[in-house]
Amino acid sequence: MAIYDVHGNIIYDGGGVTPSYTDAECRTAFMAEVNKKAASIGMANSNFLRPAGDSSTAQTTASDMALLTLIASGYKELAEVWSKDSYTFTPRNKTSSITVNSTVKNATLEASYPILGGKTGSWSGGYRALACLCDVNGKQVAGYIAGCASDAARFTAMKQLMDICASILNGGTSSDTVTDADYAVAFEVPTYYPMNYEQQTFTPIYTQSGTTSLVPASTAKIITAVTMLDWVDDINETFTFVSSDAIGGSGSVFSTGDVISFKDALYAMMLPSSNMAAHAVARAVGAKILTLS
Repeated sequence: MAIYDVHGNIIYDGGGVTPSYTDAECRTAFMAEVNKKAASIGMANSNFLRPAGDSSTAQTTASDMALLTLIASGYKELAEVWSKDSYTFTPRNKTSSITVNSTVKNATLEASYPILGGKTGSWSGGYRALACLCDVNGKQVAGYIAGCASDAARFTAMKQLMDICASILNGGTSSDTVTDADYAVAFEVPTYYPMNYEQQTFTPIYTQSGTTSLVPASTAKIITAVTMLDWVDDINETFTFVSSDAIGGSGSVFSTGDVISFKDALYAMMLPSSNMAAHAVARAVGAKILTLS
């Protein structure tokens, strides 16, 4: 049986030998595709290095990440993931289930602006970031803040950003600033068909140090997820974890030999921010990309 990718190209013809590539080659190919995707959607000041995100190198901007959040909201599979507080799945080689929980929940922010989705990012040096899609008085706003001193501060900063947006979207003005973050940008999400998002030019509602280079940390997993969805036609397709997928850091920890679907991986990347899932996705999808090159 022939296997096709989302573009209708044959990955495997059912009778030949599937080409073999090293895991490193596969991840390199995937990251090249990630950066092609970033450029294609207008992320002019980004250069992503790792599928799980980088905690040391400035490689994007708040403006680019807010735009990415807007574009990502147009992917129905990702929107479904973002709508969930938790997700339970069972690796195909095991009998015990795994439950993952979202890190993008905050009662204070949601009391004013319901969270429709997003992704947190942090590293041990004290840096905090948040990509967030919020309902602002019936309008969807994609916001990104970074440079926050604590987990709580990033949600406080996002509320400050959404307060400013609410005033402007209601026809007023605002002289306020986002005091709990160094960087902050927000865009209104258009109401027309989301597949048209990538063909549009957007003007931010608010920007604060929007074009200054910053470290994305785990919020970079959004571009990993979007690139995965561009290349995987059936997210129920499964793949197997290998030893090179094992990396430290945040999120669910899988074992070599675990078999999960790309849908499971999407939840693992977005909700608890699994580094290992992102690393495995880059390898598995990178193999698809190389097979077609």
